Amino acid sequence: MLTILTSSVLPGGLQNKSIGLIELKAGGGLSPYGWKVVGGVLPEGINLNTQTGDLYGTPTVFGDFVFDIEIKDSNNKTAQKEFLLQILNPMTIDAIKGDIDGNNFIDLRDAIHCLQIVANNHSEVIYLKTDVNDDKKIGYHEIIYILKNISVTR
Repeated sequence: MLTILTSSVLPGGLQNKSIGLIELKAGGGLSPYGWKVVGGVLPEGINLNTQTGDLYGTPTVFGDFVFDIEIKDSNNKTAQKEFLLQILNPMTIDAIKGDIDGNNFIDLRDAIHCLQIVANNHSEVIYLKTDVNDDKKIGYHEIIYILKNISVTR
């Protein structure tokens, strides 16, 4: 029997930050499969690969998105499942001071991001709630704070 195995509550994401790759898994039926959205809407900026069932992209909006995915196998058997994808507004979530990349840890990557910002060579979204001295910018104070923090925790 053809079925969609992936949990109906998908890993969430942040507005304007890539969700990476969310793989929808199927069981039973005869591959190859075809995937499509048959109800609801994906967040703007998120796409479904109709051959692999992968969700990918960068959401440009936030909110709770409920949608139905249908899978069809080579024997034209179908199965459907409802999914929830929550995209958070990064300006409303609590941030850890110094956690520049938003991964909930202060680590060397945060220091590298700060150095890239100072050198004007940074393209990722930065959340000013991570600003350690509340000057509304990411700079040398954040680099020093992060390096001191990671040297103490190692």
